Amino acid sequence: MTNYLRDEITLTQSLLKRLVSMIEPGQDTLYFTARKITVVEPVELDNINLYFLSTHFEGNNQPITVLPLKLDGNQIAVKGSNGKQITILAKYATDISVNLNGGEGTKGGQGDAGSNAYGTEIGNLVSASKVQLEVPGSVGGKGKPGGARGDGGYLFLRTLESPVYNKVNISLNQGVPGEGGEGGPGGRTYRMGVKPEPEAGPRIYMYIAGDLINKLGPTGPKGDAGPLGKDGEIIEEVLDEETFFKQAAQISSDWSTYKTTIGEYYFRAVNNSNLYKNPKLGSSTAIISLALNELGDAVKLDTKNQRAIELTQRIKLLHTPLGVSRSIDIAPDFEGYEKTYLGYYGLVAEIRRIAENYYNIADIKSNIQTVLNAESASVLAYQQSIIINLNSKIKPLIKQKQDDIDKRIKIDQKLSNEIDARKQFLANQHHGIGFAEIFAYVEVVVAVVGAIYTAGATLVAAAQGLMTIAKSGSKMIDAIEEIKSIKEAKTAIGEFIDVANGNKKPKDTTHEKLISSADDFISAIGKFDKNANKFKDNIEIILNINKAISQIKGVKTGDAELDTLLGQKADNMHEVLIAKKDLELLGYDEVVANRQIKAFGLVAEQINNQAATLGLGANNFLVQFAHIIKRSQFYMDFLIEQVFYAIRSLEILEFTDLSNLIRYDYGYFHPDLEADLNELNDQEAANNVLVAYNNSIVDFSTVTTYRTNYNNFVNRVLWSPYTYKLNFNKDQIQDFISSPKSAILRFTIDPSTELTNASGTLTDKSYAILQSIKISFVGVMTQDLSNTFNATLYQSGALYQRTNDPDPVSIVLRGRKANINDVQNRLLTNADFANADAGFGYNSDFNLSYRSVFSYYEISIPPSEFITGNLDFSNLDRIQVWFKLVYRT
Repeated sequence: MTNYLRDEITLTQSLLKRLVSMIEPGQDTLYFTARKITVVEPVELDNINLYFLSTHFEGNNQPITVLPLKLDGNQIAVKGSNGKQITILAKYATDISVNLNGGEGTKGGQGDAGSNAYGTEIGNLVSASKVQLEVPGSVGGKGKPGGARGDGGYLFLRTLESPVYNKVNISLNQGVPGEGGEGGPGGRTYRMGVKPEPEAGPRIYMYIAGDLINKLGPTGPKGDAGPLGKDGEIIEEVLDEETFFKQAAQISSDWSTYKTTIGEYYFRAVNNSNLYKNPKLGSSTAIISLALNELGDAVKLDTKNQRAIELTQRIKLLHTPLGVSRSIDIAPDFEGYEKTYLGYYGLVAEIRRIAENYYNIADIKSNIQTVLNAESASVLAYQQSIIINLNSKIKPLIKQKQDDIDKRIKIDQKLSNEIDARKQFLANQHHGIGFAEIFAYVEVVVAVVGAIYTAGATLVAAAQGLMTIAKSGSKMIDAIEEIKSIKEAKTAIGEFIDVANGNKKPKDTTHEKLISSADDFISAIGKFDKNANKFKDNIEIILNINKAISQIKGVKTGDAELDTLLGQKADNMHEVLIAKKDLELLGYDEVVANRQIKAFGLVAEQINNQAATLGLGANNFLVQFAHIIKRSQFYMDFLIEQVFYAIRSLEILEFTDLSNLIRYDYGYFHPDLEADLNELNDQEAANNVLVAYNNSIVDFSTVTTYRTNYNNFVNRVLWSPYTYKLNFNKDQIQDFISSPKSAILRFTIDPSTELTNASGTLTDKSYAILQSIKISFVGVMTQDLSNTFNATLYQSGALYQRTNDPDPVSIVLRGRKANINDVQNRLLTNADFANADAGFGYNSDFNLSYRSVFSYYEISIPPSEFITGNLDFSNLDRIQVWFKLVYRT
């Protein structure tokens, strides 16, 4: 079956002319499937049913005429062909105009011939004046009736809303009747013979037998016109959405896949300002909404369409079309970006050069084999680089993140036990008087955090749970009364997630007060799919986990130790959320890498097949080159990726949003053009692809552009060095004396609040960026007399920075660990940083280089340090943590 499947179809006579050649022998219906079908001029087609499947069908009162089968004129009294059928299955159909009249019957047969005359006057006498006697034949018979009128055609309208049309624009009339047959010829005349009869008198004759002559009697009357047929009908059916998608999937089994392709295209083209010229795609918000709608429809057409489900999730998680997170955490490596960029640029540049002169067929002919050879040499190397990255980076990071989550869940259990012990101590001390409300709050915090670990919640759902417990006003305190046990708290979180996902309403939950206390958050999340301009707001809500953590840590129970434990529990949970986010993104990185590996294998096969085709003497070089253009998108992605990394590096450094500079669709063109190339495979389709390709790369920016911006930002004359010194006394580090193997020193450097144990100030400094760090556990003894050992410094992925804005700005990156291999056991001095570079430089040996200093930190001793019994913490007096940083002057 021929199904012309596109994103948008503009129905014109020239399009129909091109499609006629695609109609398969014996096919009685031509299918058109698209998100939008628009009729822009009168069109006419012969003898085929039409089926239009679309979201929007806009007829514009332009008539679609389908002529019935034309009968052979030599056939006698045959009924005219019945009118054809047009079916419109659409969500919305407007201004429909069709002509589906029946065909004309054929002419009736001729009437029967009249009877010949015979001699009736034989033997009669006649005078000479009446000698000639002719007896005429009888009148011919009446002509036969013509063929019946062909019945009118049928218009089937299956829509979600009543279709819009004016009946005067719908013609389903029965056809013209067949003309009546001609009358039959008259019979032949009989002419009498004569002979003289003298006996009867002079000039008297007698009639005798004569002969039939070719003189005919009168012709018969014309036959009647053919009988009536039946007028056609309009058959309307209003469907619900589920039925629409079910029928659509049956009619066009490939529509789900194509909608996925279209959704991915608009996802990729989200920042393409050229699309903004379309009033319905006037912003990135409108484009991403269209992408989500297409992907959503793809899943409704096929609930097993994993690609559409994955792309939808990636959009919601702020992934890029390249397969990496939009918020990816990377250190600036402009030299590496340029090296990778140039590795792919040569092949792409040659393809681009030929494309710009696509009208020069001789140039294409002489260079196409060279391009194929270059592709063949490069594509397997590209595939191998992806395999290496998957095995050496992505998979180890996945394991590392999972180990980190497991470790923090154990830490959470330890903190819960310590909270329980502290609560019991307070209850015993004060006999429980005045602590009921405090304990209720603590119970909710503990229970909700635990529920998030075990509920299998996504990052967004986990953020919702955190925001729920972060509301410490009277409404929240009132809601706490609903929670009587940890089991109920877990139930409440499950209900909260159901409400946020639209599966339940707050009034239908068993913990309505608690659910409703975060109703404003639910509303914001709920607006994501319906109103894409809230898209960034939702990401900001996830970033506001930082704010929620601050709210939890800001609540005072009246007991300093309990407050500290609750704050540590909240911080630990925050790190779990960030690790879960990292793990989820890494999971998609693995999926994308495996898909790219498979895709490059197929590309290699395609290159070999094309080379073989050219070897057989295929001479449509323009079409062949257009297929190379399509394939070059694989290589273009690597260039786009390096430019994205360059821009993302600047965003992280500058704590700014440079989304307007990012494009993901250089070298790409609308899938409808590719479909034309694959199906029609003619020069017109190839021309359209090449023109679109050239337009797509007009303003392609290079890595060099952003390296210049980077060099300007890090210009050493703009920066000043600074040492920020933190000192933790014996009371703050008792865990390292009593149980150093499990001890963790936790602290937060806030951009708005000076730490009391700090020497120096940071709240007045902009762009405070880490360069190195020194740590000393003063008083620790080392058995090997080296006086140095290792410590692990962890910095949260939740970072703040003071920029040129009056308020600090935040960003969420990947939580990172740095191994400090020269931890001292003496007091630090300024001389420890004497040899440090005073300018702005990236230290690849320090995993936190270039990161903002404003964040949450943890310091611990790695297990390897305790294997030999080298360390003795019994005389630990203080811990010093000195940050070498630079700031913008």
